Amino acid sequence: MTTSLPAIAKSRIVFLDWLRIAAFVSVLVWHKFAAPLQWLGTSPDVHASLRELVLLILPFFQMGAAGVVVFFLVSGYIITHVLLRETGLTFLVRRFFRIYPLYVIAVLIQTTGDVWVHGEHVNFLNLLLSVSLCGDLFQMPYTLGGVEWTLRVEVLFYVFMVVLKFCGLIDGRHARWLPLVLAITAFGLLVMPPTPGGAWTWCIAYYNLFGPFLLLGAFFYLHENGRLGSGSLAAITALVLLGIWIVTPIWQPNLAGQHFVAYGFGIFFLFWLVRQRLSLPAPAALLSELTYAVYLFHNWMYDYLLGASRELFRKEWAADLAALCLLLFVCWIATRFVERPAVRLGARLSRRFQPAVPARVEA
Repeated sequence: MTTSLPAIAKSRIVFLDWLRIAAFVSVLVWHKFAAPLQWLGTSPDVHASLRELVLLILPFFQMGAAGVVVFFLVSGYIITHVLLRETGLTFLVRRFFRIYPLYVIAVLIQTTGDVWVHGEHVNFLNLLLSVSLCGDLFQMPYTLGGVEWTLRVEVLFYVFMVVLKFCGLIDGRHARWLPLVLAITAFGLLVMPPTPGGAWTWCIAYYNLFGPFLLLGAFFYLHENGRLGSGSLAAITALVLLGIWIVTPIWQPNLAGQHFVAYGFGIFFLFWLVRQRLSLPAPAALLSELTYAVYLFHNWMYDYLLGASRELFRKEWAADLAALCLLLFVCWIATRFVERPAVRLGARLSRRFQPAVPARVEA
């Protein structure tokens, strides 16, 4: 029996669903609709009020960086929430089936398309390293139009948090030291040498610049959980934001003139403040369910779909709209027939690692 969208919505943390939507919209718009958006913000043929409105929101889409900030803040928050409820092994099994099956399918489809359309040669060793999400260890280029780099950071964060879980820092006997360990880790990311670095990567120091947001998301959850005071949360937030503003011009000068940190954190903080008042209509729930698939497919498949749409529609806006609808339909299929079954399989397998609950003896 399948679960209806309303039932799914009730079981989720609603403000995170809205943030997931905001994150992928930021990335999708910049990757595929940046040119018309910039034209609206600068063209003298556009009404001045519309130009000002577009210029106001444009920094949220700039390079998709604010969306990535939101994505990592959400991930840090939810992973801490989950690890307080699951064993380390259960978490790893569930996360594996949540992340890898759809990712592997996306990479295989992209590789097949590159061979078929562009006649590219497949190096199976490189392909295997790519689907492992450990490409930074081997200086591998990024797949899926470049978006894979965020998943590399995400997987490393999973491993880091599970190590803390096994060490008793999440909810064990050393739990009181967790905020200090996370704070030291955030500071360490900001002062360590740029990682990854070197000529092989186009995104130098992305662990340093974006990794702290995963830890900041964890701090927000710890504050909600009563394990961190408001003053400490404000202090660690200031550390992360100021630290990133200081190191960004050093490692990523092209990002120094942008406001992605302020916009990304501001969106997260606003939704976090009103989290108790938000509801999730069925269309938004569906869109939230599609966010992972859209993130994986949009930056390479959209171009194929747009090329096909241009054969049917003369007007550019009509071709773009058709390609976007086709992309969402493909992502719905991927979610329905790959992601959801994989998540259910992971949930079934993970039950083997759940500790047995002793039966209650009635007096």
